Amino acid sequence: MVVLEDWAKERPLVACAKGTLPELIRQGVYGLLAAPFSIDDLAKNIQELIDNPDLDPCLGRAGNQHLIKESNCALWLSRIESVYENIVPT
Repeated sequence: MVVLEDWAKERPLVACAKGTLPELIRQGVYGLLAAPFSIDDLAKNIQELIDNPDLDPCLGRAGNQHLIKESNCALWLSRIESVYENIVPT
């Protein structure tokens, strides 16, 4: 949920590449991914945002556009409708 909230507010994010996060976040496009359990890699990614202030708004905007494109209500409804059509006999 935090990923979607960040993208909704056009904020960049740094996350650990664990669980479903690598499926959501394209490295360097929608956010930055650190190696799981690596404090050094997490710090390196945070430092990259600090050292490159132009990267911050680019990641935030790209994440927001990805959210709008892939997670809007109309798309969600069409996907869930498709699931129901496949499991409920007519």
